[in-house]
Amino acid sequence: VYIPFVLNIVFQILSLRLIFQIVKKYTNHELHYIFGITIILFTPFIALSFGGMEHSLQIFLILSFINYFIAYISEPNSKKIQTYLVVIAPLVVFVRYEDFALIAVTALVIFLYFKNWKLSFNLILASLSLVVIFGLWSHFVLNLGFVPSSIMAKSIIGDKLNIFSQIKSILGKFIANFLQPHIIALCILNAFILIKSYLLNKKFLVILTIIFIGTLFIHLAFAGLGWLYRYEAYLIVFGLLNIFIYIYSIYEVNIKWAFVGLLFIFPFFAKQVVLAPYTSILGTKNIYEQQIQMANFLHQQCDNCNIAANDIGAITYFTNIHLLDMFGLGSYEVIEHKKMALIQMK
Repeated sequence: VYIPFVLNIVFQILSLRLIFQIVKKYTNHELHYIFGITIILFTPFIALSFGGMEHSLQIFLILSFINYFIAYISEPNSKKIQTYLVVIAPLVVFVRYEDFALIAVTALVIFLYFKNWKLSFNLILASLSLVVIFGLWSHFVLNLGFVPSSIMAKSIIGDKLNIFSQIKSILGKFIANFLQPHIIALCILNAFILIKSYLLNKKFLVILTIIFIGTLFIHLAFAGLGWLYRYEAYLIVFGLLNIFIYIYSIYEVNIKWAFVGLLFIFPFFAKQVVLAPYTSILGTKNIYEQQIQMANFLHQQCDNCNIAANDIGAITYFTNIHLLDMFGLGSYEVIEHKKMALIQMK
């Protein structure tokens, strides 16, 4: 029960350490601790810790990939660095399927800018390898779908709509996701960095911001923004990292002015800083009061029953029930009925 909490703390510490290493390595400056605190609060790490999910691991793997990609920009002919990228890519996508957007945009940049079609192709192929293996195992061994039900439930994948309805759905999702204060702030700041870095001939920053903005736009169009900001947490870290690298690459950092700058963007991240820690603690209390008590009841009264319920967490972990998930990750049968109902309504 406590292992996810411990792992989250471990991977968050490793992520912070990696951020400090990246900034020092590529700007020759030590990142000030106030920026580390900013990452902890703005992401927010506190909520991710109590959430007990995989997003801290996702952030660490993406930062590792970014670290080696920056190294690749400096040494594009290094076979060792290329190998590291190809090895990390499948882990990045396997932890969270939407991370394929990051790998795809990176592969496109490598193909168009560096003219290295072999590495680009290998990245795409490698990034899908574990996903395909898991999909085949899920389909043929577990008799489930090739694509996980959670993705079917929370994305437009599998929607039986015509092309115009699909485009309308994508645009609507993109606009709804984009019109969030922290997303707008990250987008505007990174667009500014892109323009300034181009004018100052800071090649690696130009490439990094292009990859960030491309990944952000794909995520906004096809994925979601989650409760307590967990789904976009990796984008927040990536966007902030670009900002820190830009500050230390272009300016002699005055911590007082940097602090003023952080105060200026604070309102865009106020919910993460103020509400997320409180909400996460309240949420864990609610999980104990509802999910854990439901699990205890089922374990005592009906440990092998067929159950229809919302959300699968504790009741499937602590019992041997056969569950029809009505909401959350969703069972395939429920998802198909919901999609058919939506199509009939439209």
